[in-house]
Formats: sequence, structure tokens, C-alpha cells
Amino acid sequence: MSMIVLPTKDQITIGRSLLNWTKKRLGEEAEVGLATIKRLETDKDGIISARVSTVVRVKETLEKNGIEFLLDGMVRRRP
Repeated sequence: MSMIVLPTKDQITIGRSLLNWTKKRLGEEAEVGLATIKRLETDKDGIISARVSTVVRVKETLEKNGIEFLLDGMVRRRP
């Protein structure tokens, strides 16, 4: 069984910024509501209180569009 590593709120914000996406665009691309994206990026408990499937969907959307989440906690555009 593999372990899912969820991104932090800062990693989501950085990933979105690297794509020059608005919160609204990320929500549309990940098929989650704008309020959810705002909560994930700003609420200190946003990631903790969110459904794992929602956070995974946001992470996978960012990854599908060229964002790489590194093991050291950093985020970058895939080379």
C-alpha cells in the first residue's frame, strides 16, 4: 500500500502561482469550488479539514499541468 503525501497550503499556492493561474482557474481545472481553493490556501486547517480526495485532485491537477512537488517540500515547474 502506497502512502499519499498531501501538499501544504503554501505548496498549493506556489504551484498555482507558477502556472499563473487564479484560484478560480485552479478550482475549475480541478473541478472543485472556488471556496474550497480559498480555504485550502488560506485556512490553517484547510488541508486538515478537507476531504483527502479533494486535496489529491488539486495536487494531481497541478502535477498534470507541469508542477512538481519535491520531497524536501519545495515546488517547481517540471523541467
